[in-house]
Amino acid sequence: ADAFGVAVLPRTTLALHLIDAEAAHVDWLSSLGLGARSSDAQALSEGEDAPFARARAVESGLRMRIAHPAFAFEGRAGVFWTRVADDLLFDPEAGRNVPIGATNRFGAFASARLRVTDWAEALASWSWTEAHRPGDDAAPLALRDGPALPFVPRMVGRVDAAFRRALPLRP
Repeated sequence: ADAFGVAVLPRTTLALHLIDAEAAHVDWLSSLGLGARSSDAQALSEGEDAPFARARAVESGLRMRIAHPAFAFEGRAGVFWTRVADDLLFDPEAGRNVPIGATNRFGAFASARLRVTDWAEALASWSWTEAHRPGDDAAPLALRDGPALPFVPRMVGRVDAAFRRALPLRP
């Protein structure tokens, strides 16, 4: 099925340069904005305008960058909160995502990227997330109200590494 949707997602970010030295930079970044959660593809009909669930998101944290002739480092750490107005959750009995109402997600994240000259680069990232379905009468910032959502991993970590080396080919 073909479906089409357009969402305007405004976002604003405030960046404060706490340290702005020649080789090191530390910034405090805070963002807020509107987002969208797409529909379940199985629920769309041919030619339908795809509906989006509105999301509000806030995040704040620190970014540090260090530049050196032999290496470059960038680290980030922060916290986030997201509220989806009409979220979807997988229902094993229905075999698809079903609407469940409003949900809250909040947590923390950290990442570090290290580049050594031009031959090696590594990125490590980690996040912790809590996801709840608040009751209809819960305050918007009552983050832990309601049952925890299933199928939302509480902690996720990842490490990626790349190594580059020219290998001459001789006939």
